[in-house]
Amino acid sequence: MLQRFLKDKINFPILVFPNFRISFPYFLISVFPYFLISLFLLSCTSKSTSHFDKSFEEEYPDGTLKRECKFIGLINKTNYRHHCKLYHQNGNLAQEGDFINDTLATGWHIYYRANGTLKAKREYFQLSSNMIYLNQVIRFEANGDTDKDASNYYSMYFDKDTIAEGEDLSTHFKLDAPYFKNSYITITLVAERGANEILASDGTLSSDQQIHASARKGEYQLKGFIDEIENKGRVGDTIKVLKRPLYFNKTYWVK
Repeated sequence: MLQRFLKDKINFPILVFPNFRISFPYFLISVFPYFLISLFLLSCTSKSTSHFDKSFEEEYPDGTLKRECKFIGLINKTNYRHHCKLYHQNGNLAQEGDFINDTLATGWHIYYRANGTLKAKREYFQLSSNMIYLNQVIRFEANGDTDKDASNYYSMYFDKDTIAEGEDLSTHFKLDAPYFKNSYITITLVAERGANEILASDGTLSSDQQIHASARKGEYQLKGFIDEIENKGRVGDTIKVLKRPLYFNKTYWVK
């Protein structure tokens, strides 16, 4: 199933080195290992490179520009981040986004075909200090139209992102391009302290919620995930349920 997101070869794929390992935390009743790209061991010891604290460029054998990366900053003593532009050999832009230690994509990445047309957008979401997840995928036809059948993404917005003390946060969720054929969504808010909160669901692909926001003035992040769920029915003695989480982290202010 993952092949529908990664079916076309990208000139500059994500690389997995010995200091990385593949892991799949994707399950509900059955296990479905599709979307966790790699486990990035930020706490491990890694060798410093010439790119550790500076911008750099790379070329193809014929001398044309292959990659140019602007140094953003250090993550810790052994790991660093760059914003990179990667090019097809004909000189057209192939990919743009942030990388950790030159190879591990993070955040939104934009991909282009060799002829210059937009190909895809992918969000690599950092779940924790040691885990990055292929969160959203938006693919485009050659004519620029969104290919929803080969995409999986959501929309989320607040009625207003700045609210008064004691006011609820009016929030709207919609799964614009579902991964499964006959699914619905649930919303889980991740708490900084205490138990997570599962919001009420009406069994559709959208949800409008009045969320109790922080009572104090300041800047906050609403964190959680949208679970897309498809019930496949009974298989023998097991009820088979497919589940794919899509994560969010959206800023709001209390004044």
